[in-house]
Amino acid sequence: MKDWQGSLVSVGQVDDLAHYLNDFLARPLPLRADTLDSIIAGLADWAQALGPELGGETGLPFLKTWWRASQLKGVLRHEFGADAQQGPLDCAPVLSERGWAAVGTVLHWPAANVPIQPLLSLTSGLLSGNRNIVRVPAGLVTLMRKMLECAPPGMMDVFERVLFLAFPSDRRDLAEVCAGRSDAAMVWGGREAVTQVRGLSFPHWARIQVFGPRTSAALVLLDGHLMTQAGELKKLCRRIARETWQFDQEACSSPLALYVQVAASTPAADEAEDVFLQMLAQAFDEEQRAHPRHELSARTSVDIAKARADWLLDDRQARVIASEGPAWSILHGGRMNREPKLFQGKTLNVVSTGDLEAIAARMDSSVQTLGLWIRDHDLEQRVARTAQHQGVDRVVRLGMMHVFNTPWDGHDLVRPLCRRVHFISTPIERSADA
Repeated sequence: MKDWQGSLVSVGQVDDLAHYLNDFLARPLPLRADTLDSIIAGLADWAQALGPELGGETGLPFLKTWWRASQLKGVLRHEFGADAQQGPLDCAPVLSERGWAAVGTVLHWPAANVPIQPLLSLTSGLLSGNRNIVRVPAGLVTLMRKMLECAPPGMMDVFERVLFLAFPSDRRDLAEVCAGRSDAAMVWGGREAVTQVRGLSFPHWARIQVFGPRTSAALVLLDGHLMTQAGELKKLCRRIARETWQFDQEACSSPLALYVQVAASTPAADEAEDVFLQMLAQAFDEEQRAHPRHELSARTSVDIAKARADWLLDDRQARVIASEGPAWSILHGGRMNREPKLFQGKTLNVVSTGDLEAIAARMDSSVQTLGLWIRDHDLEQRVARTAQHQGVDRVVRLGMMHVFNTPWDGHDLVRPLCRRVHFISTPIERSADA
């Protein structure tokens, strides 16, 4: 691995960690007018260097897209304004009446189930001009080392702002050392991890950004146009399959449940859902051949088999459409008011409903993203307004559930890690003999 100043360090003792942090925080950072452009260019070059040697790591295509210069500049324009100063680094190092400053040091605590998340979280800390402490989950250390090896020489200056640390998640003593030296935190993960990090002894002024455990769903209206256009129906099913496959259904934006309403005017309405399910199964099978699951733990295989069996045993009208092995599953049917048992592992619950708007009204803030395929504009608007009123942050067209921008989970990504500063220079009158 290249000898980056921001290389990954494994720590096990409090004194060693304190030494690393004190040295890191004492390191002077350059104040140059081109710092923001340098960071954006460095990330864009790094994205290009993340090649096939990394394999099919979950989310890697997304990270490469996220690090495009046009994408990052778009995030800044959206959050700060097209004609305004776009953060602390987008200016010469001089005081002005109103401007932006970094909060200081940001602790990034990514979840272990999304491999790109340490670098995804870090991006916000870099664009906001902060120092960054990135705690790398144990299961991602090997991948992070490989990704650091891909970093181009232009990242040397950028890495002056970063310290990657590896230590077990249950080492509260080490986590406390990091929290005590942080002015902000970006926390990702499940309820237990979020609660743990929130309970650390941060300074009272610290800003805590939480991206906690959430789920996502999709709503589809099978109308007459869709059911008579085989090409459009196939396109819809392909999009649903790809939404399910990305991130191995472990991301908060992955659909776990799909609610389907057959419009009253649909020809052969009683057959429409069967036709849709057959084409959806074909799309799942095609996606499996294109992006096969290479590794599957015995525990996951057992959980998938149990989820299929439980679905069938709970209701005689339920059915399972699935691959011969545990590659993918579609759980469908049963009572109209039956709540799906949400399960990951490329397992999609398809629930029949007579009222998509009523489904949206049952949602709450635990739902992050809602994917829609509704040609009826008025119904689409009502469903979207209802869902957002209930607490859903993102309502998008199916095919865009993983196409993130800012805001994310209802938060801006860069602005919360900045301070809005105010400086007024008052001329001092001096006497003639001074």
